Amino acid sequence: MASKAALASDLACYLRWCEDIRVAPLPAEPENLVRYIAMLEARGAKPATVARRVASLATAHGLSGLQEKGHAPSSHVMVRAALKGLRRRRGAAQRQAAPLRFGASLRPPYQGVHADRAARCLWRRFAGLARCCTTVARL
Repeated sequence: MASKAALASDLACYLRWCEDIRVAPLPAEPENLVRYIAMLEARGAKPATVARRVASLATAHGLSGLQEKGHAPSSHVMVRAALKGLRRRRGAAQRQAAPLRFGASLRPPYQGVHADRAARCLWRRFAGLARCCTTVARL
């Protein structure tokens, strides 16, 4: 449901922009998509939001049958370069989660011998899963 609402919202935003500058919304020209990306950047949209909106336009082209030989205008080299430039200027690095460390994560709830036993138990489960995965991969 959320993806349908996001798609509808993204397409409504694009249609309003097309009306404002008086261009045909579909089929979208790569030059117009680059201008649309620049407008979204000027409004302060985050790179992930802009990428989602461009992906919504690709979906609209696919559903309407307007793609030429399976290529959406959003996959044009100019559009990809505009998105890449936006990520470079605005920064699109996702926050990295802290790594799980057996000793640090087990110290607060467990003390002494219990911490060692819990760590060994977790390690055995992890090693067992790794063996299962490699066995299945060989089949």
